[in-house]
Amino acid sequence: MKREAIEFYEANQTPLEKLVLVGVNRKDLTEASVIAAAEQLYEDILDGLNVMPVRIAWEVFSRAKILKGHVEKVELDKTIELQNEHNSLRGHHTALKQDYADLLRWADSVRLKLDALEKELEIKNADIKRYLQELDWYHQPWWKTIFRRPNE
Repeated sequence: MKREAIEFYEANQTPLEKLVLVGVNRKDLTEASVIAAAEQLYEDILDGLNVMPVRIAWEVFSRAKILKGHVEKVELDKTIELQNEHNSLRGHHTALKQDYADLLRWADSVRLKLDALEKELEIKNADIKRYLQELDWYHQPWWKTIFRRPNE
């Protein structure tokens, strides 16, 4: 509801909260029908309808009684639409959860493969280091190698 409409009802000493409270508790109306009727009455007053300030609340209640069924149907339709949207999103959410679980499994398998490759790389680096030491031994002058063997 527009702020100016709320201020209009407050200026006429019929605050919207009180209209809704009385309409729901005493007149067996719905909150939505009272608000819709108040909006409709405000628009009509802006268009030139002359309503005495003491009759504003009664006019809202009488319009709300007429609008009650229509507004309830619109609310019910909107509720059903939102529930359908929620259910479709829930299915999408379930699919996303499954995709996330698959992604985690894939990431774990990749992590295990990387760990295995790192171990293999460490072994190969150790072998290369040993081969380089052995190569250095073979490249030293011949007199240093007499009666010695390469380090193992």
